[in-house]
Amino acid sequence: MALTIIKCGGSLLDLSDLVQRLLALVDRESLQPAVVVVGGGAAVDLVRNWDQKHCLSAEESHELAIHAMALNARMLISLHSRLCAVTSVDQVAGLPSQAVAVLIPDVAIQQLEIGNAPLPRSWHVTSDSIAAWLATIYDARLLLLKSADMPESLISPRAVDLAAVGLVDPGFPQLASELTNIEWCNLRCQRASIRRIEIP
Repeated sequence: MALTIIKCGGSLLDLSDLVQRLLALVDRESLQPAVVVVGGGAAVDLVRNWDQKHCLSAEESHELAIHAMALNARMLISLHSRLCAVTSVDQVAGLPSQAVAVLIPDVAIQQLEIGNAPLPRSWHVTSDSIAAWLATIYDARLLLLKSADMPESLISPRAVDLAAVGLVDPGFPQLASELTNIEWCNLRCQRASIRRIEIP
């Protein structure tokens, strides 16, 4: 079965039943095997503040933000025994068909950058773009789990439209440009439904 990359927004980490909602959606929509990329949320906001105060280099900010994502990923894994950690390229490639894995991004991203175009070092590229980059490399379905619905004005939403209104980061349209299956879901809804994003 095809792999699904699930980007779990950092803003969702305050949901007390986050894992239950996530796993219910995975089961209902048959998303396995899945790799969850956890956003940075408040942990990455701290890195942003450090960058503003201490003028960190782009490389330093990038590395600290990836470590912040890893912290959030480890926290999510601790919440449910069904969630397993993947830390390397080989582990992602060898996932069982029913697996729901959470990416610990530090080493895996370094490994993937050896044979692929590296991620830009910029605050314009956040976990949205990282998830799109991974989905492109693995030819995977990409599902963005967010805390908000798409605006009703976006009848046939495209990646560039979502970036224009700040619902994804500015780098997302380019890094997602080769994907054929991108979807959106507001996980804060009790009965979360999936909406497709149009491919330009």
